[in-house]
Amino acid sequence: DISGTLQTASNSLVKTNLKLDVIEFLHSLAQRSAISNSAVEFFASAKDGIKRNVTSKTFQVPSASFNAATSLVLLLGRASADVGQFVSWADDMARDAASLTSTDDQGLKRSVYGFIGTVLQQLGDKLGASSVDQLLGALATLTGGVNDSPIVLGAFVQAVSQPTALPAEKVAAVAPSVLQSIEPLFRQNSMAAVTVALDVVKVLADYGADTVAPVSEHMLDNIIAVISRTPESPPASALQAFAAVCPSVSEDSMRSITSEILKLLSTTTVYDGQSALALSEVFQVVGRTFPGLASSWKDTIIDNWTQTHARYAKQRKDSSNEAIQVPFPSTMLTNAAKSINALFAGYYESQGQQWSSALLDTIVRAPPKTTSEIALVCLGLRALGYAAAKGDLARSENLAAQLDAHIQSEHDDVRNEAAAALGKYVGSYPDTFSALFASATTPGSGGAAASSRLQAVKVAVEQIVGVNHDQANAEPMWSQIVAYAQSEQGALPDALAQSLATFAVALPGVFVPALVELISSSTNTNVKAFFITTFRTVLADRHLGTECDAQIKSALIHVLASIDDENVDIRRLSLLALYAVIKSKACLLDDGIIGAIEPALFKQTVINESLVRIINMGPIKKRIDDGLDARRCAFQCVHMLVRMLPGAASDKAVADSVVRGIADDHDIRLLVLQIIHETSSSLAAAYAARLDDIAESVKKVQDTKLPPKAVEQEIEKHHAMLRSSVSVLVAMEPIAKNASSAKFDELLAA
Repeated sequence: DISGTLQTASNSLVKTNLKLDVIEFLHSLAQRSAISNSAVEFFASAKDGIKRNVTSKTFQVPSASFNAATSLVLLLGRASADVGQFVSWADDMARDAASLTSTDDQGLKRSVYGFIGTVLQQLGDKLGASSVDQLLGALATLTGGVNDSPIVLGAFVQAVSQPTALPAEKVAAVAPSVLQSIEPLFRQNSMAAVTVALDVVKVLADYGADTVAPVSEHMLDNIIAVISRTPESPPASALQAFAAVCPSVSEDSMRSITSEILKLLSTTTVYDGQSALALSEVFQVVGRTFPGLASSWKDTIIDNWTQTHARYAKQRKDSSNEAIQVPFPSTMLTNAAKSINALFAGYYESQGQQWSSALLDTIVRAPPKTTSEIALVCLGLRALGYAAAKGDLARSENLAAQLDAHIQSEHDDVRNEAAAALGKYVGSYPDTFSALFASATTPGSGGAAASSRLQAVKVAVEQIVGVNHDQANAEPMWSQIVAYAQSEQGALPDALAQSLATFAVALPGVFVPALVELISSSTNTNVKAFFITTFRTVLADRHLGTECDAQIKSALIHVLASIDDENVDIRRLSLLALYAVIKSKACLLDDGIIGAIEPALFKQTVINESLVRIINMGPIKKRIDDGLDARRCAFQCVHMLVRMLPGAASDKAVADSVVRGIADDHDIRLLVLQIIHETSSSLAAAYAARLDDIAESVKKVQDTKLPPKAVEQEIEKHHAMLRSSVSVLVAMEPIAKNASSAKFDELLAA
């Protein structure tokens, strides 16, 4: 049936659509198939039908046929069996493709060149020599202008990208003409044209320095010009092309561009892993290819960073407004640190040596005093941290002691960098974690240094547990942190909660149940609050896996039981945890969980008079409600519940909370307004039945009087309160039209 349909030459629209469907079927089948004897037999019978239709005059049929042929060629390229019966077919298809390269149909042109690039890459050593030469000639000639260059050169890049079946001598033969044809593209405003030109340089350089050597100096200038257009975020392809061309240029040329290129790259912001690798590759290639330049490039990197830091230090010193913080130039420091590490990785490679931290050890050896010394130490510390994260840093007690000494520095930036470096060092050697944690939590070790050591603990946990998922070391680390938390009587730092959360996120099967048990069993208020905060931190992670979600769901009923705790702070934290679940993980809340927590949740929307106290401020009595924050959290949960899970809570409970909230604090009344807007349709009947109560709550608000001799802030708050009460009336007016409430009508008329 397939063969018959493909051979049909009718112009009938129905038959054309059927033909397209069959071709698309073959295209999809070839993409999905594993090569086998039956697949070879099937496609052997279908291949001639595909070829017959590439020259069809029917709209879209030729393009679809070339797409199917491309998929079939890719399938053949994966075959280990002999595919000789397809070679003559591929050769004929290649000639047809070459004859259509000048078509004006852009869709067909993309399909044609896509086939050419694929067939050369997969079967270039099996096609006839004349076919290969003809196809490479088509790829080496740009006749359609700039708009066609990404299509044509994209096919060339695919054809010659290694591994390829094309003989290397064939690629070398066309390389000069291709390199000449891409020259004008570097001056175009089209990023697609520039990118494909860079890709051409990169893939040809992979064939050896001699391939691009004749034009390498000129190409280097072109690449630098591309980078200079967007130095803050140059395309990864430009950095990759720069690294690819470097081995083909002279050392004098590299020396002459040192200042310019390093100044450009010092401000680069890397947004993706590919660009980060490309930026490091640039410096590693320079260090490996031109070891004699390593020292001068290092000095220039340091000078650029020192100047950047000096400008930052001056801006911070000159800033007269303490509320405006001058941002630390972290991106520039990252570039400088990674560049030096990569530069010397290449240098040591050229010398046949292992990477060494000797240079960085020297930089961080002494405590800094001047601005330039601070800049240099920050650079050394950041570079050491990156080396430790990669596992390149050798164990050294002296180095660990130096890092800890810098944690005690009087300079904030030095302390921050030392904390990160020490944390990553400990992350490389987990057996040193216990000593780090002990030093961070020693009684009397408060102040900035202790805070920095706790930050180092957090970094180490992230490395050992978050990145490496090292359960064997994670369990004693968890026990040490938990034991400390349970022994403390005061408030515990957030950095420790963030550290414990890393355990639960990385290894949820082990540590989420352990965390829940700690929440349920803790009797000390501060300790329980700390563990609930840890659970909230877990919920805030945006990359939780399905296993973590499952563990959280099974834990929710136990954690949220604390909504009804006797301590108001515990209730508030538990409500915040519930709010986080409803907002970002509503799918975890089934009817059973909601039914279990609903009574406790709505109980928290009631004013607890035992938490209200009156204080005397001279002649004025001021009302202080210690339960207000927790009550506000409860109303936030109700609002998010009716928004994310409409109908999950009972209509009566929501309506009752709205009536109470109208007469509550102004901030709560604003939340009630949002609840009304979310539920005006679904709870219309419930609100209609409570219109008298709603009217009484609004009147209570409107009858509130200003205190004698009210200050401007109190007057503004009073006016805002009155405005919000009127907003409640306006929101309820459509419901009141279909209900009967004399009190509401009277209030609305007034």
